[in-house]
Amino acid sequence: MRTRLRTAAAGLALTLASTLGVVAASPATAADPVGFAKVSSCADPQLNAFDNWSGHTLGAYKDTNWVPQGMTYDSAGDYLYVSMYHRDAAEVPRVVVYKRSTSAWVKTIELSGVPKTGHAGGLTIGRGNLYVADSVGGARIYRIPIDRIRAVPAGTRKAVGYAARYTLNSLTRASYVDYDGGSLFVGDFYNNVMRRYPTSAAGVVTLTPNASYSTPTIVQGVQVTSSRFVFSRSWGRDNLSKVTTQVRSTGARTSHNTLPMMEGIVWAPQSAGSSVNRLYSVFESTSKEYADSNCRTHAIWSASSGYIL
Repeated sequence: MRTRLRTAAAGLALTLASTLGVVAASPATAADPVGFAKVSSCADPQLNAFDNWSGHTLGAYKDTNWVPQGMTYDSAGDYLYVSMYHRDAAEVPRVVVYKRSTSAWVKTIELSGVPKTGHAGGLTIGRGNLYVADSVGGARIYRIPIDRIRAVPAGTRKAVGYAARYTLNSLTRASYVDYDGGSLFVGDFYNNVMRRYPTSAAGVVTLTPNASYSTPTIVQGVQVTSSRFVFSRSWGRDNLSKVTTQVRSTGARTSHNTLPMMEGIVWAPQSAGSSVNRLYSVFESTSKEYADSNCRTHAIWSASSGYIL
């Protein structure tokens, strides 16, 4: 981790800030999870493993009231999509498009029809659609034809409406989502459960799940492969985050420590397990809402498939 700190002038670095004794960002109604120790700074030895990650400073939306949440990858353009909500619910959530190789800003999509109080906590692309997970009004999935997103010109901000909204009554919340093998995998942060929902060839979501999975606690994002689930997990402004890999056949889990406030994750630019593939992630500490955190970052970070798996 100390190596990363020495690159501050290059823009890859983490910003150190002293704690002001604030209440953790996560709701106080749940007990603090076990194994997510507090860190004193980004140089904390508990974060030494993060030297396996590399990053590029965000080209837009750092140190604003916008808070990063979900993440997905669009191979058409080699783009990373990051969903964000406004901390003061002043505007509808949005999807910010970045160039994967540099984190340069490309364009901004306002999610017309998604409540301003929504967090748009999960994103995924499948069946020619962008799916957005949100929990206002129940566990909801918004389906947006991907062509509507791609048609927005670079360098602009534009509102885009959804084609359909699905309420998943078998879940309390839709905290995160991934697409794999014709199905959506939708999880609930608070109840440690993820369910699988088939989709039609056109991307229409079946409301009744055909599988259910127990997950680790405090999951913020997931990537699904044929043999594993990879979860991002975080809790609190100054606590370690973790990437946890779970073997689907046995439930066995292994974890790596990462920076506080980890959110969405996505494999890019190829499928999981590829030698050139990397796991990308965003962090809530990008927002000025968390300026008093002991360890912040303004970058999109990635680690190799070989390290994660």
